[in-house]
Amino acid sequence: LFVSYPKLISKAAQSFVRVDGTSKIDKEKATSAAFLKARSRWGLISDAVRLARAWR
Repeated sequence: LFVSYPKLISKAAQSFVRVDGTSKIDKEKATSAAFLKARSRWGLISDAVRLARAWR
């Protein structure tokens, strides 16, 4: 949780602020694909639930 997500978020932020002629929608798709490649859909949902429980 504290290793892969900071890297993914950093890469996504760099992509969104970079001006390279790529549309924002394509950047969003690439970011979604990177998150799904690092963690499955179930893994992302599970991590979100664990994070929400920890903040209670």
